[in-house]
Amino acid sequence: MAKKGKKFIFPDNVNSTYGAFLGLSLKELATYVLPISFFGVVLLAIPPYSLWLLGVKLIIILLLLTLAFALISAKPVKHRQNITMQDYLTHKKSYRFRQKRFYIKKRKPMD
Repeated sequence: MAKKGKKFIFPDNVNSTYGAFLGLSLKELATYVLPISFFGVVLLAIPPYSLWLLGVKLIIILLLLTLAFALISAKPVKHRQNITMQDYLTHKKSYRFRQKRFYIKKRKPMD
């Protein structure tokens, strides 16, 4: 029989935000989706109003909205549903720029 090690049980991560639309909180919607929607309305209001140009404008707006929804709703850590892509990238950046220690001499072992 193989030696069985310790079994660690991690509870499900709890997210304190209320999922208003597609699991996104109202804050995320107001921060990311509302400015893009406002930009889209302004872009559609700018003349000229030819049919093909309106189609190009709509495609640009839909691509921006799709990209925003994809980045907001992406969960980079599979088993941690409360970690968002923005949090993940912030942690990676702070880890990369943290203070590092490099020892020049070999350290004496602690007693």
